[in-house]
Amino acid sequence: MIEINLLPEGIRTTEGTPPRRFMLYIVFLMTFLGVCFMILKYIRVEIPYMTQKIQLAGIEKENLIKKQKEVEKISSDIDELNKKIADLDDLNLSRVRFARLFDRLTNAVPQDVWFRTFSVAPDASVSLRYPPAGRRYAITMNGNAIGATNQDRDRKITELLSNLEKQFNIPPESVQVPNPMPEDYGFCKFVGARFERPTTNGIATTGISALIGLDAKVITQLNAPKEGADFAVKLIFDMPVAKNQGN
Repeated sequence: MIEINLLPEGIRTTEGTPPRRFMLYIVFLMTFLGVCFMILKYIRVEIPYMTQKIQLAGIEKENLIKKQKEVEKISSDIDELNKKIADLDDLNLSRVRFARLFDRLTNAVPQDVWFRTFSVAPDASVSLRYPPAGRRYAITMNGNAIGATNQDRDRKITELLSNLEKQFNIPPESVQVPNPMPEDYGFCKFVGARFERPTTNGIATTGISALIGLDAKVITQLNAPKEGADFAVKLIFDMPVAKNQGN
């Protein structure tokens, strides 16, 4: 059966969906589908990807922490080895220097001069002539100078002091220290130290009478002079700072 709408077009009802409303439906549907796609992509792709990155970052962090501990241990071992090397270097240098020191002292002793006691000890004084250096030591030597007269004995002691100055490259007291002072000024390279001028004290004339009370055999073994001058010489020197300690 065929139906015919006889109403005028102005009041006639429209059949079906209007084009404008249809377009709105389409736009809404596309937007909804796009949002759903983005959410699904974020849940299925982005979140697992970020979770994986976090896990990898955690593993890398643990590896870095382990490596850091290994580096710290290696650094600690290196510091300990450097300390041992520095101690060995100081010990080795000290042995060489003191061996050479005794060699120079032997060369400085003139004829008819002999020592009774010899000691080396740390010294707490401060040099008035040279800038501060490393370890500071004082050599104290007690001996006797043999001579027929007091002048002869004094001359022997003066000769000893002069020889010490030459052997250890000690500049004369009258020479002013240059400013700035060269590194090798007054420095004895053979020994590896800078020496102060030697000083004497306690010079006194002695003889066989000083040995009264000792056994005759002991006196014979000592081969003591009939008359001489007892003296004490003090020689102070500075050891340079070790290179591995200057850092």
